[in-house]
Amino acid sequence: MFLNHIHNYRAIAIIGVVATHALQNFHWPPGSLVFNGLNFALNETSIWFVFIAGFLFQHLSGRFKLSKYLLSKAKFVVLPYLVLSIPALLYFTLVARQDNVWAGFYDHSPLIQAGLFLLTGKHLAPYWFIPMICLFYLLAPAFLRIDKSRFAYLWLLPPLLLLSAIIGRDGLLIHTGLDGRYATFSKALYMLPVYMLGMLCSKYHNDLLVLLKRYNWALAGACLVMVLLGAQSGKEAHFLHFLFKITTGVYLIYLLHLIDRPLGNRLTYLAHASFGVYFLHGYFLAAEKILSAKLQLPAYIHEGNFMSFAVLTLAVTVLCALTVKAAQMLFKEKSRLLVGS
Repeated sequence: MFLNHIHNYRAIAIIGVVATHALQNFHWPPGSLVFNGLNFALNETSIWFVFIAGFLFQHLSGRFKLSKYLLSKAKFVVLPYLVLSIPALLYFTLVARQDNVWAGFYDHSPLIQAGLFLLTGKHLAPYWFIPMICLFYLLAPAFLRIDKSRFAYLWLLPPLLLLSAIIGRDGLLIHTGLDGRYATFSKALYMLPVYMLGMLCSKYHNDLLVLLKRYNWALAGACLVMVLLGAQSGKEAHFLHFLFKITTGVYLIYLLHLIDRPLGNRLTYLAHASFGVYFLHGYFLAAEKILSAKLQLPAYIHEGNFMSFAVLTLAVTVLCALTVKAAQMLFKEKSRLLVGS
């Protein structure tokens, strides 16, 4: 059964992901409450992306066939990842050096560097997501067994959620001393309970809506309080931040269901194009920085303020969606093989 509010969720999630990275294109004054609040609310919006991926996996699991599933992911996720990685791979292996890699990375040949970039996603800021989600694709049979088990969610989710809240996204590396070549596994461990929580919310979707409706205002108040605390802290607060993203991730199901009728299909295209926007927005944000420097635009252009940030987020989202649309018009059904949408 098609769930329009869940489809719209994908559009909201991709706007949040673009906004997260657009925030970094500006220079914000030290201690800015606007930046702290936005950064707390938007940072790691990829959690919503993973959450809804888990939801949709469980929702569609009734007709699951492993070979067909993996072939689909190879064609529509891995292949566009490889294609759209080419410009960044050429640039960071032959022209410039990426500053987020581990010591000794550039001692390897360009071909080995390209392979390591693809395995870690470190060649472009948003691309870490793809190697990580590919691990979840390979774990699909295990996820199905968890979903069919009577007590697996009960025994696995609480400790895994607590672990992720405590260690953070790169906690495995920090606490073990492993370098960046293992970053994909650290991120996968962090996101594992998020994906499983999405599956659980899908399995009990109707009951969840009733529960969320009952505690609607309490959840809204809790989310607001967490944002205010996060904005005031002005520092990393992994536990509070993870709790906020998980709470809002679940709460968004109810909010989007609540406004499903008035919202209608206004976000349908963006939802369809969400993977393409994910693949492309890093390039557009990088191009904005390069173009601003080439044109020697005045410094105030990048002074952090909410209006400029909102305009850049909207502009990049629209440009990415239009690029996906152009690819669809040019390549028809093959566009999914090139841009993921």
